[in-house]
Amino acid sequence: MADRQTTLVTGVPRSGSTLLIKTIAENSVDTLVLDEPGWLKKIRQTSEPHATADALNDHLAVLRNQVSRQKPIELTYGLDGQEIADNHFKRTAEGIQRTKTAELITPEPHWSEIHWFIKSNIYFTAVLDQLLESGYFQIIATVRNPVAVLKSWRSLDVSVSKGRSLMAEKFDPQLAHLGGVSDRLHRQVLLLDWMYKKYLNKSGVDVVKYESFVEQPNILNSMIEGCHIPAELKFSSQNNSDHYDHSETEAIIGCLEKYGQYYKYFYPEPAVI
Repeated sequence: MADRQTTLVTGVPRSGSTLLIKTIAENSVDTLVLDEPGWLKKIRQTSEPHATADALNDHLAVLRNQVSRQKPIELTYGLDGQEIADNHFKRTAEGIQRTKTAELITPEPHWSEIHWFIKSNIYFTAVLDQLLESGYFQIIATVRNPVAVLKSWRSLDVSVSKGRSLMAEKFDPQLAHLGGVSDRLHRQVLLLDWMYKKYLNKSGVDVVKYESFVEQPNILNSMIEGCHIPAELKFSSQNNSDHYDHSETEAIIGCLEKYGQYYKYFYPEPAVI
């Protein structure tokens, strides 16, 4: 049975997907947002790529049943006590810190009947074709100017910062060649361009540009039933963040133009951020 009560949120890492689900949670009627829930790891480890959609759909049916019986479920919270952080990293005098933690929460029974949003960037992107073929879920994907994305990746110490994602490589053999690319920026461009290719011309995927979303968050109202984001709500773009190394701009653009291809369908002029 298809789970039509679930929307999967994916997208390029560091493209505003966390801010998007936080905004949905705060401005939607009867929604539950699960930000990269821990149980996804078991599905990744035990399911073959072709069986991902069925495994996810089956697990959600079990989870909704548990919720209806008020069995505790894991929710992700920001370290400031907010249910969802708007960014998974915070820069402090002591360095960069992750801003989320998981807690077991006893749910309200009606949570089993409301609309759920589940976010996972790399995993859902890697198995996107299988998820779409199943027809089980609505899917939203966020993208962002590639120059800003690469600067953000290079300012952090996470897997994509190295231009590799073992999870993505496991589920999509198109990425097997990354291990043979010695230059880090070159690998990052290839990994990022693979993501843009995944979202390109996919019927069933609502692609949200970061730049459009921060300027006009209420564009989600037409995509999501029960979403009522006020027209006056706006966010500040971080594309020119002071935390990024802007001296790398020329090298990043040069590498994109040399090795990238699919980003151009979304951002034909990547230097304009």
